[in-house]
Amino acid sequence: MIGASDPQASIIAATLDRCFPRVEQSGRACWTFTLSNGTDLQATALINDSWLLLGVPLSEPRLVTHELRSWEMLQWNATLPGGAKFAVLAAGLGIHARAELPLDDDVNLPSRVVQACAGLNAASAKFRRLGAARSPLPSGGPVLSPVEGGQDEGVRWIWEEDDTALNTQIVECAPAVELAAVCRESGWAFAERSGKLVVDLDVPGSFQQAVAQAKTPCGVAVSVDVTTSSEPLAMPCREALALLLLRTCGVVRMVRAAVQNVGSGMAARFEVLFGDTPCGAELSHAFSALSVACRIAGHEAVILQHDEIIARAYPKTSLSPLGSACPEPRRRGSGRGPA
Repeated sequence: MIGASDPQASIIAATLDRCFPRVEQSGRACWTFTLSNGTDLQATALINDSWLLLGVPLSEPRLVTHELRSWEMLQWNATLPGGAKFAVLAAGLGIHARAELPLDDDVNLPSRVVQACAGLNAASAKFRRLGAARSPLPSGGPVLSPVEGGQDEGVRWIWEEDDTALNTQIVECAPAVELAAVCRESGWAFAERSGKLVVDLDVPGSFQQAVAQAKTPCGVAVSVDVTTSSEPLAMPCREALALLLLRTCGVVRMVRAAVQNVGSGMAARFEVLFGDTPCGAELSHAFSALSVACRIAGHEAVILQHDEIIARAYPKTSLSPLGSACPEPRRRGSGRGPA
């Protein structure tokens, strides 16, 4: 087992050590480990600014736009467990699979790390199906071991053998309970509608509402609609919109973008997924992160959807250099003020 003096670092090290056969501590709060999905991939886990950042590079840097297969990755984002996501990083760093976990005291850290690692494995396996791998996926058998001891009994591993699951493990959780009570703890005001919680996001000049709902077997999803179309998008618009959304995934922690087909059109959203019921702090981070994502890309997404001239020029531009955006949660409705 890899040791560390900080209690949270010790938990992270122990969890990674049980999940993967090869884990090395490369710094006081940084680890490297290997994902094996036909081709070994070096992943990292780093404690930074009260967050645990997990990621693995999936592509060579500086892929040209048409090689990104962005739309497929956005569709796959909706299927990844543990809040994992595909993201395009700035400065030509290519495509990464990422997951970001807040390290608040109430977070069930061992469970969250297990779920995030399952998501990274699923993402890397799916990416191999794009033809980017130099060797095929294994034909069967688990690729990630469950944590022994300290694991939430509501989390269990399921081996999926159908082609859709791409021979990866997922985490199935019991439906969330008392989600309204948790939302009250988050400090954000909400309304209950048809079993869902609706929260007004903090997006100046725009009315954006997030919906939080329990989903089986996914856990709890918090999402906000970005843009919809009843007609197929022109190819330049689709590529530019997908690139914008994947770039946003690279700069806003927790948030991932996802798209789905709706008839002949499409719907795009930002979302935060929890494998099981989140704590109040996690939900507060989710609402804050979705607010930032909408500020960054909400208006731009609508423009790229409709304006083919701007869409053609967009891949040559860069997203604002925000780094990895991590907003302070604004607690609402509790009288406690900003966190």
